[in-house]
Amino acid sequence: MPRTAFIALLGFLATAYAAPEPTEIELDDPHAAFIHPMGFVFPSEVNGMSRTGVTRYDDDGKNVSAGYNHSSPKIIATVYVYPGLAPNSELESHFQQTAEYLAEATGMKLLKIEKAAIALGEKKREGYRALFSIGEPHRLAIKGESLSEFYLFPLRENWHLKFRITYAAQDREQAAPVIEKFLNGFAWPDKKGSSTKWVKTLIKKLLSP
Repeated sequence: MPRTAFIALLGFLATAYAAPEPTEIELDDPHAAFIHPMGFVFPSEVNGMSRTGVTRYDDDGKNVSAGYNHSSPKIIATVYVYPGLAPNSELESHFQQTAEYLAEATGMKLLKIEKAAIALGEKKREGYRALFSIGEPHRLAIKGESLSEFYLFPLRENWHLKFRITYAAQDREQAAPVIEKFLNGFAWPDKKGSSTKWVKTLIKKLLSP
């Protein structure tokens, strides 16, 4: 994709899906699961990874992420669920564009791109994985050098599931089994979670002063 077109794409993303500032969602019970309007569940703990918060990037709560941490080895993860640009949008193209954009940050270097698979309960989904090395002055640099994994998978209809997982390069072997269990610790989204009443209640709460 030409750079001008890619910049236009980023502008569209910012306008369509992102609020000027990400907003943390205040939960009545921090230990309860958070349910996305389309039915995807963000549990408070996933195979040893504890949820640290939930953030929205738009006004109606469709573009949402949840942060997860693991203490030893130190692993920082963010899980995103958001709508695609358009029906039947190309997942591979979206992945490539995002990976290239991430690699432009100072301290980031793209090492590898490959296909990946995830188990969401009994459902299997195929997507893509990118591996980056991170050095200072990037904010995610841990103990001098970090590794960061970026995953993108399709969900039902036109929804995307994205993972950003970062850890110290020296902890790679210890982190690998933790990350595998984490990735495969989520469930296939339940359509019951997208009821109109639940969505209206969430939007009202998010937009209340």
